[in-house]
Amino acid sequence: MAHRKSNSDAALIAGWFFPSIELIGGVATGAIIFVGGSLVLNEQLSVFTLLTFILYIDEFFFPIRMLAQRYNQFQAVMAAGTKIFTLLDTPIDIKDDPDAVELPTIQGHVKFTNVYFRYNQEEENFILKNINLEVPAGQTVAFVGHTGAGKSSIVKLISRFYDLTDGSLTIDGYEVNKVTQNSLRRQMGIVLQETHLFSGDVMENIRYGRLNATDEEVIEAAKAVGAHDFIMELPDGYATVVGERGVKLSGGQRQRVAIARTLALQPDLLLMDEPFNSLDATTRERLQDTILALRRELNMTTVIVTHALDEAAVLGSKILCLGDPPNCTPVIIENPAAEKPDYRTRPAYLDMRNELRQRMGLDA
Repeated sequence: MAHRKSNSDAALIAGWFFPSIELIGGVATGAIIFVGGSLVLNEQLSVFTLLTFILYIDEFFFPIRMLAQRYNQFQAVMAAGTKIFTLLDTPIDIKDDPDAVELPTIQGHVKFTNVYFRYNQEEENFILKNINLEVPAGQTVAFVGHTGAGKSSIVKLISRFYDLTDGSLTIDGYEVNKVTQNSLRRQMGIVLQETHLFSGDVMENIRYGRLNATDEEVIEAAKAVGAHDFIMELPDGYATVVGERGVKLSGGQRQRVAIARTLALQPDLLLMDEPFNSLDATTRERLQDTILALRRELNMTTVIVTHALDEAAVLGSKILCLGDPPNCTPVIIENPAAEKPDYRTRPAYLDMRNELRQRMGLDA
């Protein structure tokens, strides 16, 4: 209510102030013309002198008008500046350890040991409880569970957006909280539920994952995720400006550009949080095949969070079913058949999907 009242008061003042300046300037000019015109008619003043005074009055009020307009902009800038400095002054919760080391080039071996986590240390219940999981380099683990089970928290812990409450999380034997955040994150690619695109063109947005990527590599990444065709249909192709947060693209198009940006990075560790939720079935299947191919080609470790049980069954060589808080009892399911290229056509795929449905408390 206070914010609304402040905006209303500001609008009311602006509504009176600017017209008042124009009114005073108009009255002054009118007075000069009336008095000066009378003097000119009585031959007490020359026409050129009258015009000079009219110009003087206009020049006098011009900076006042400009100040009035700039004052409104100045207030907007001050408000924005306050928000910016408030953000800059916000204390950083996740800091590098004083003895943190640079993480060398990783293979992607991820290991959870007795991991416990809760966002607020004062809360009684844990979001994640007693997670023990080992993901060898080059494999894919899928996390499934109901909303609120802590699936997205897994991605945030691996990328160290949050620290563990208890336990150990290592990558290639290095504790994630004992290495520098920069050396950790530059070796991983992350696709989150809400994609963020910048106001540049499509080429720049995809290349942002790896600034030294060539145009050909950017285009190959776009082709891999099925984005090339729709990009070429845009008014300027890859040079099309997408607008702030990609407003000129649909949700599915933004998602594909974001995934292409991550794949262009060619990360050693790929983290994906609901990456296919805005895509149609055909594009979703094509991207799944792309990820499987890249995993085999680059030996890339992949962590996928998904609600879709068919995606978990197709992609996950290991599948972790997370229980709902407060119990949070995790169940690990081995899925070695997922390594087969034609896995979708095998009976094992349907068996795995049905098992997941049973684990999730759904009808098979």
